[in-house]
Amino acid sequence: MGGRTALRRSALYAIYPTRISRCFCVCTGRDRGSGCTWPVFWRGGHIQKDTAQFSDVLAAPQEADGAQIYVELKWPRGGSVVWQQVSVRPSASPSPRPVKVGTVYLRPQNSTPQHNLELCAAQIDAAGDLELDIVCLCEALALPGTGATVRDVAEPIPGPATDLLGVAARRNGIWVVAGLTECDGEVLYNTAVLLDRQGELAGRYRKVHLPREE
Repeated sequence: MGGRTALRRSALYAIYPTRISRCFCVCTGRDRGSGCTWPVFWRGGHIQKDTAQFSDVLAAPQEADGAQIYVELKWPRGGSVVWQQVSVRPSASPSPRPVKVGTVYLRPQNSTPQHNLELCAAQIDAAGDLELDIVCLCEALALPGTGATVRDVAEPIPGPATDLLGVAARRNGIWVVAGLTECDGEVLYNTAVLLDRQGELAGRYRKVHLPREE
């Protein structure tokens, strides 16, 4: 089944409360007599009420001769999931879409949370000068070099930090990934946000594993 393969109408019907983590396909094949597998993740799910829809065009390795499709579920909390309407069919190869990506390593000294945000905005401007499509900023970026605590720098999302970074994203027409410390009531999260080219909040992920700032 080498070449491109389209996955269509792959739906998850979930009875909440539950959390669907991801959906992926494992292509299987033989390489010099030994079994090989290649995991390929696809986009989704697009959730409406109790249904999450997964659909994508995946590139199957030329050596593959089969595919196994999986759904991964975490923290069901008494919920259940029905996995149905799965289909796979050949598709034309998608057109190439080159993307210019940049990362930022920033360790301010004797700084403040506000100054850290301003430094990150300046890095977004630098990424714009390089005509990047997306730039990935530091983790817990308001914290390093400030002497502040995690609770000191925590704020709601969206909030002042995403507003400031969003202005820079919009000014440069660039996607931005930023690590922030989020507060939701009394609960704190190590959160990654995605800002689109218009500076709007396009995504947010509260991390399961909570390392210190980079």
